[in-house]
Amino acid sequence: VSGASEDFPRASLLIRAHQVRGHEMADLDPLGIYAPPDYINDLDPYTHGFKKDDWERGLKLKGHGVESISGLCYNADVNRDGMTTLSELHEFCKKIYCQYIGFEYMHIREIEKCNWIRERIEIHNEPYTKDQKLRVLERLTFADVFERFL
Repeated sequence: VSGASEDFPRASLLIRAHQVRGHEMADLDPLGIYAPPDYINDLDPYTHGFKKDDWERGLKLKGHGVESISGLCYNADVNRDGMTTLSELHEFCKKIYCQYIGFEYMHIREIEKCNWIRERIEIHNEPYTKDQKLRVLERLTFADVFERFL
């Protein structure tokens, strides 16, 4: 498959671009006064050498000697089929870094601290079940009633 040997370097650059600049596209203004930009060149997969044919092709991301770096390369397989496509990776990067929370941590020099942050934000969250939602509601209601009692 053409481009497969360059998947990891290109994907790493795309991920790094989202980690460094993704917060610039995050919708952080609840009043709608400031609109984030629609496009940042660094966050475009084509900027990092990906082609149109790469969007649905499985990317070779594992086994490059960077197991000490946690995060998206290992968690972007959203549909859990064992193969991460560029489409999945790009959507997952946008979901983590470009939605409603702006994570900006790339100025931290210690890899352990960066990994600690990545392990908590670069994860695939399963939707809550009905029972889990009811438990959260129950706990919030209890806390509210208790606070009013005090």
